[in-house]
Amino acid sequence: MSKLELINIFYRQNKDIPGYMDIFFETNFGVLKYNITSLDFRKFNEFGEMNRGSEIDNLRNKYGKLYIDEVRITYDSNMYLLISGKFILAIEYILNLDFKHSVQEFRIIEDIYGANKTDFEDFKELDIIELPSLSV
Repeated sequence: MSKLELINIFYRQNKDIPGYMDIFFETNFGVLKYNITSLDFRKFNEFGEMNRGSEIDNLRNKYGKLYIDEVRITYDSNMYLLISGKFILAIEYILNLDFKHSVQEFRIIEDIYGANKTDFEDFKELDIIELPSLSV
């Protein structure tokens, strides 16, 4: 079975809710759209008008190819992606008094077997999200 390789992350301001983002993950099987509680493959090629998560280059240089191993979600819709069994990519909603709603932020949780072992153990307790079927 082929692995789901994370190639790029693209995002832009959501047009309806300030502080929220439209997030897309470019993979070797196509583009996954972040839908708050799920990830779904979408036909999408408008990356030119989006921001690219440049931190992915540093992560790739550090860890090699990046694979989405597992995705989990909290009751309040924070999403956590285990990448290559090495780190967690978090998409979290953070309270911010400057916005009517919370704001979305990316966070990288590294050293999940050492200093951030508790974060990894907490991750394993969250509800797992099924990734969409990969057409091979």
